[in-house]
Amino acid sequence: MLERLKKLRLTPIIQYIWSRTSDFFKKGDMFLLTMCCICTCFGITLVASATKSYPSHTFVPIQIFAFILGLFSLLCADRSRREHYREPLEAAARL
Repeated sequence: MLERLKKLRLTPIIQYIWSRTSDFFKKGDMFLLTMCCICTCFGITLVASATKSYPSHTFVPIQIFAFILGLFSLLCADRSRREHYREPLEAAARL
């Protein structure tokens, strides 16, 4: 199995992804992010148990999609070029 993975050359891809995401997790407030993820998972569990008798089963997938979308938005906001947006704000503050 390891030989097949080496042939696919996934190691550079995994290293690239890890280097990009590890920087985010080093800079971020990990305690706050962890608590938000735990509370969201608890909320999804509550929604699942409260709506299991409903004929429609769309509530839980919507909550999971919103959770993933929120994490993606957080990553995108962290990767944005803050210096690009900071300069006009500093110029406006000087007025």
